[in-house]
Amino acid sequence: MSKYKSYHIPGHLYFVTTTVVGKKKILSNPEITGIVLKSLNFLRKEARMKLFSYVIMPDHLHLIVLPLEYQGKNQTISDLMRDFKKFTSKRITEKLKRLNYENLLAFFSRSAESYKRQIYKVWDEGFFDENIFTQEFLNQKIQYIHYNPVRKGLAKDPEDYYFSSARNFVCQKESPLEVDELDFSGLRDTIPKTSI
Repeated sequence: MSKYKSYHIPGHLYFVTTTVVGKKKILSNPEITGIVLKSLNFLRKEARMKLFSYVIMPDHLHLIVLPLEYQGKNQTISDLMRDFKKFTSKRITEKLKRLNYENLLAFFSRSAESYKRQIYKVWDEGFFDENIFTQEFLNQKIQYIHYNPVRKGLAKDPEDYYFSSARNFVCQKESPLEVDELDFSGLRDTIPKTSI
């Protein structure tokens, strides 16, 4: 569940941020990043969400997503993020064990001590999400996502950063993850005219 206040509105877009516990830069390891990419791709292919924009930074990720109805239920953003974080946490810790990253595993184990039935805690508790109410805000968040690696000195231009949807938007460069096409005329129907 998000630790910030947002509103569940079926058919609504969300800007989401989730961070690795202790801001450990595990997502700079391509094998770990691959787990995140596969999970996002799975959620898209299973029609649990539409993914419009993303960036995977070394210690956090940003997404613009639309949760979809799944198995007859309107999913909330909390449902989606809970399942994403649970699945990726398990796969990431398995990968860290195979790579013999004992210090990281010990850190994630200590981070889980106050949580029942959790051996390792990879992601920070909760996540940050914001409802997207206007086309202007959507454009602002897409730009924020794409320029994040540039601001952090990881790329000269947004499309140069491999783990970002900027590559899908700007050029025909190889991209690790397909994104859904933004149909601005359709989005107007999902963005309320006034804020709550």
